[in-house]
Amino acid sequence: MLFVFDNNILDFGYATLDRFFQLAPWIFLLLIPAITMRSFAEEFKTGTFEILQTRPLTRWQIVFGKYFGSLIVVIIALLPTVIYFFSIQQLSAGDGIDTGATIGSYIGLLFLAAVFTAVGICSSSFTNNAVIAFILSIAACALFYYGFSAISVLPALSGNADYYLEMIGIDFHYRSISRGVVDTRDLVYFLSVIILFLAITNRNLLTSSPAPLDKVERGDKWARSLINRLWSSKFWGLFLIATMVAINFIASTFHTRFDLTKEKRYTLSEASKQLLGNLTEPVTVDVFIHKKDLPAEVRKLENSINEFLLNCKEYGKKNFQFRFTNPYEGVPDSLQKSLEDSLFYFYGIYPSVLRAPEKVGDELAISKLIHGALVKYRDTTLGIDLLQGQKGFGTDKEQMAALYNNVEATLEYKFMHAVQKVTGTRKPIVGYALGNGEAFGYNVNDAFVTLRNNYNADTINIKELPFIPSQIDALVILKPTIPFSESDKLKIDQYIMRGGKVFWMIDPMYAEFDSLYKSTGFVAFDRGLNIDDILFKYGARVNQNLLQDMECDQLGQMSTNTNNPQQRLVDWPFFPVLSGTNHPISKNLDGIRTMFPSTVDTVKAQGIKKTFLLKSSPNARILNTPAKVDFEFLQIAPDIKLFTVKDTSAAVLLEGRFQSLYTGRVSGAIADTLASYGVPFLNQSQVDGKMIVVGDGDLAINAVSMRDGPMPMGYNYFTRHTFANKDFFLNALEYLVNPSDILATRAKDYTLRLLDPVRTKDKKSMWQTINIAVPILLVIISGLIYQQIRKRKYAV
Repeated sequence: MLFVFDNNILDFGYATLDRFFQLAPWIFLLLIPAITMRSFAEEFKTGTFEILQTRPLTRWQIVFGKYFGSLIVVIIALLPTVIYFFSIQQLSAGDGIDTGATIGSYIGLLFLAAVFTAVGICSSSFTNNAVIAFILSIAACALFYYGFSAISVLPALSGNADYYLEMIGIDFHYRSISRGVVDTRDLVYFLSVIILFLAITNRNLLTSSPAPLDKVERGDKWARSLINRLWSSKFWGLFLIATMVAINFIASTFHTRFDLTKEKRYTLSEASKQLLGNLTEPVTVDVFIHKKDLPAEVRKLENSINEFLLNCKEYGKKNFQFRFTNPYEGVPDSLQKSLEDSLFYFYGIYPSVLRAPEKVGDELAISKLIHGALVKYRDTTLGIDLLQGQKGFGTDKEQMAALYNNVEATLEYKFMHAVQKVTGTRKPIVGYALGNGEAFGYNVNDAFVTLRNNYNADTINIKELPFIPSQIDALVILKPTIPFSESDKLKIDQYIMRGGKVFWMIDPMYAEFDSLYKSTGFVAFDRGLNIDDILFKYGARVNQNLLQDMECDQLGQMSTNTNNPQQRLVDWPFFPVLSGTNHPISKNLDGIRTMFPSTVDTVKAQGIKKTFLLKSSPNARILNTPAKVDFEFLQIAPDIKLFTVKDTSAAVLLEGRFQSLYTGRVSGAIADTLASYGVPFLNQSQVDGKMIVVGDGDLAINAVSMRDGPMPMGYNYFTRHTFANKDFFLNALEYLVNPSDILATRAKDYTLRLLDPVRTKDKKSMWQTINIAVPILLVIISGLIYQQIRKRKYAV
């Protein structure tokens, strides 16, 4: 079932044994009852139990003897499966299988076997018919393993007792450990269930054969007398269950957990735990990734989402509910387009087309799938696009695997950010600066809509106000074109000193896209914005140059053929597509398209932490200005030998306590004026501040179509591709205004663990044979060795 049939491990393509640990419990449901069914039933049937009673053994010794004897047989059956681990390790590419997670999963499987064995021993003590014991054991194991989870999903229990009912079942606790997360609550649960069933077995033997088995062990007479009275009373069952409940309650209050996975992928951040723990009303999550006959990559993502949401439910308890649903189910083909349009219009979710083979060698399969979810709280519903900011699908299986691996790494951020937004009571205030020729109009439509949908946003004219109010959580300065006066800079400086955050998107050079098409070209020159000194004081410098990159966007250009002119797409190195760094703001994002950007450096500023956010590819070039920019550059392919600059930066994050540019430069009259407004002049920021400086003002500008109106920021009208500019814009603002550390969860790293497709395909039959035949041979050889040892030991 693991190596030959459909959905087998080798065709799955991932270096993981998750499939084995999902299948093993169902195998145990048949295997363990078969091993334990004769434990007491056969003794009762043949009359050998009376002989056993004559031995100097207590009831507990007999029960434990039967229990551990059966458990050892189960462990012997489990040991040869370690071959699966070494096989996957040999077939894996890269880092190989996650050893810590696999060890944790085996621990969970051992505890599951121990519980099923206890249930089987208990069932065998109720009858002298082994077949009845077998059936009774299967029924009891199935009920405790899956029955409670099945009942908990009933609509009548949703949001009330469903979580606690699910916790009674074995599956709830096994799922946790089988992921590689060892929680003391799960361990206590397993041990208490084992003791419960063994105690029932002990009590059953007491009522059936009291005399010889009622031997009293040494110990304190008072304690022994009390226990014996409780044990002998008709309320012994209630006493036992109450004790188990109390022990598990204490364990749930004082517990710890160990995430054995290499990347700690099942450990939620403290911010996420606090957010979920503080929920006072139910939050419901509907996940749309739920469809039959999907590629292995999608099935793995669905499983990862399920595991993540289960982890969230541990902290959100009854106030966090989720379910998987197929939005297309029951919807006629004629209405599917309307459904898709509604999801996109209201929630920003749209179906993606999958074009990837199920496994190497298969034909290309095409299907539609909505990669999204809805988060509902009270009357508010928010959509989550799981593919937002990610690169599009390719037709290569490894490309899909890499894409979904990046999606997995952002699950915590996307879901927790959505929960935070729908449950939040206060929206941060964001001011959009005006007064210095900042971009304003249809070309910032997407930026404005984004601000107003996510924050309390409005414009603020710096020149008209005596100071920038501290109530504004962040100030956006987008593509100013008029020089800043000293008064303007003083207002911004003092706003920063009072803890304000600023998002600078600066075009220091005159270089406009419109000028490129309206004339034969232009000369890029310094705008003279007069902000070099203030940025320099804070620790950043936006250079007077233009960054070119071989990794760039494309422009449409008419061909030179006068007889049959046609528009063609050409690479335009003046529009670099920048990559994110390891910071949560830009990590795991698709490329960010810039237009005539300038490089950004850092300079010495005491107490300021500098972190680069956007960088060029290894094949970049810096063009010093003034410089001529025209379409002649496109007639000849760029010479890659000229593009020798590597990973230069175009955006930087500054954090710390900033020093004022105007220390010792403010007159007494100005200081008195500021004090009269209740904002005395400050030489240094009183709290840790943040600001982001980007050397491109066009990053948040959107194109405007004569036919379609304003387009999304980062959208290329010629290629119909949307870059991740909006995601960077939102992440940057979120980092500035949100005091929680939810955004930091975007920095998680998930290692993509794949099988080597060449070795898996070329030697598939060999590895199938090894993993099927070798475990059986090991059991046979071990049995023969055991028999030889017994013959020598008991030879007369």
